[in-house]
Amino acid sequence: MKNTLIAYVDGSYTVNNPTKYGCGLILIEPNGNEIEFSYANSNKQAVKLRNVAGELSATMTAMSEAIKMGYKELIIYHDYTGIRCWITQEWRCKNDITQAYRNFYERQIKDDLDVHFVWVKGHSGDEYNERVDKLARKSLEL
Repeated sequence: MKNTLIAYVDGSYTVNNPTKYGCGLILIEPNGNEIEFSYANSNKQAVKLRNVAGELSATMTAMSEAIKMGYKELIIYHDYTGIRCWITQEWRCKNDITQAYRNFYERQIKDDLDVHFVWVKGHSGDEYNERVDKLARKSLEL
């Protein structure tokens, strides 16, 4: 696992700020170095998907960063099944946002990065899942 990056991703949404969705991401390098991302986006189409939009955005950021950092393998820990299912085609991409997510993977990622998905139960005490949840929520604070 010398050339493997680990990522935990999550998304958030609040009716108090209904034009934005939050993204939380932690990258963990083989040497234990951790890199945190916490940001909000306001794509008008994506925000209709609420927290799922943040999950997708954080996942795409993880994939892009892994390639930028020179990794060949990425393990993504997520608590929303769609993160994996739209990529593996277990689920059909029925809207522009999920189609863009799948196309991003197909056109920019799959030939350069071996991506694995690991589902973790949300709000179950997994340290990193809890941390990315907080990062995603924090990005939406006014």
